Amino acid sequence: MDTKHNVDPEIVLREWRTKILNTFLTVTAVAAAVMTAISILDAIPHPKKWPSVIVYLIVDIMLIILAAFRRIDFRIRAWGVLLVPYVVGVTVLATFGLGSSGRLYLMAVPIAALILIGVRPGILMSVVSILTFVAFAFLTDRGILANWLVSERNSLLVADWLAEFADTLGLLSVVMLLLIMFYRFQDRTRTTHPRGLARSAGPAGGT
Repeated sequence: MDTKHNVDPEIVLREWRTKILNTFLTVTAVAAAVMTAISILDAIPHPKKWPSVIVYLIVDIMLIILAAFRRIDFRIRAWGVLLVPYVVGVTVLATFGLGSSGRLYLMAVPIAALILIGVRPGILMSVVSILTFVAFAFLTDRGILANWLVSERNSLLVADWLAEFADTLGLLSVVMLLLIMFYRFQDRTRTTHPRGLARSAGPAGGT
C-alpha cells in the first residue's frame, strides 16, 4: 500500500497550518510594527489620536508574545492572530470613520480565519464582521459615533492618503502571503497526496 496516497488530509493540513502560523505571525508582527510607527508619526500633531495608537501598541505586544511562545496551543495562537486585525479594524472605524481602512480589516479577518483554522471559523468571522459593520451603522444613525471620530479619512490631505496607503499595503501583503502559501500547499499536496487532497476538499476541511 502506498502510504503517500493514504495520509489523513486533516493531519497534513493541520501540520501545514502549524508551520505557516509561525511565518505568518512574524510577517504580521513586522507589518503591524510598521503601521504602528506610521500611526505614531501621524498622532504627534494630533493628541486625540493617541488612544488608538495605544491600542495598536498593545496588539503589537500581543503579536510578539504569540510569535515567541510557540508552545501555546495552535488554535489559541490562531484565534489570537485573528483578534488583532479585528480589534485594529474596530479601532480604525471608531477613530476615522467610513472612509478609513477599517472595512478592509473586517474583510481580511474572515479570509485569514478560513486559511488558518477552517471553513466554519471563516464563516463565523464573516458574520462577526458584518454584524460589526451593522453596529457601527447603527451608532452612526444614533449620532454616537460622531463623539468618537477624531477625523474623517475621506479627505484630500496627503497625510491621510499616506496613512491609508500604509494600512492597505500592509493588509494586502499579509493576505496575499497567506493565499500564496495556501496555493503552494494545495499544489504540493496535489502532487504527493492526490487522494487526500480530494477528501480534504469535502466537509472535513471545515474544522
